[in-house]
Amino acid sequence: MPPGLPAILGFLSAVAGYSHPLFLRVMVLSATLGLLITYELLRRQTSRAVAAAICLLFVSSPVHFDIVTQAIWPSYPYFLATMGALLIARKLEEAKSLVSRIAGTTVLTALVAASLLLASAAVALLCVALFRDRRLAYARLRIYLAVLLVGVGVEGLWMQQGHASASAGIAAAEWARAWLSPVLSVTIESKKWQLP
Repeated sequence: MPPGLPAILGFLSAVAGYSHPLFLRVMVLSATLGLLITYELLRRQTSRAVAAAICLLFVSSPVHFDIVTQAIWPSYPYFLATMGALLIARKLEEAKSLVSRIAGTTVLTALVAASLLLASAAVALLCVALFRDRRLAYARLRIYLAVLLVGVGVEGLWMQQGHASASAGIAAAEWARAWLSPVLSVTIESKKWQLP
């Protein structure tokens, strides 16, 4: 498991104490914000009605509701970070001023790094976004070179750290300790918690 979700859970545990309902609220908030960003992204590609229909179909799914309100998965924070990255990338391609390009590149780089720390599938998304059209690949590479380099660096650091063994018997605080201690030199006081 990439270190993003354990880092989020570890941070929340350190700040607010271990709380399964709090973790579920973070999943619901991530899914909701991700859908709002998806609507905004789709609205730029198609009509408002089509964008709203797609998002309403997704949010009204009983399966989606059950999963987002009962399980802690990295897919919802990943969904939020990836949709945010796609929206910022769209705005970055339309940016005219140097200040907006620098700000857009900075935010995009942070979102891509967050996506990579939540799910390594973001590497494939980044490559597809850059190179799906060979004619535009060089122009996009100039725009996204810093993002690509930081993304490769984040992936390399994560791979170099090794993998924390995660199983059904390991608590969220143990995941966080396995990832946060070597990467950020953060120690979380040792507590044993039972997941509900």
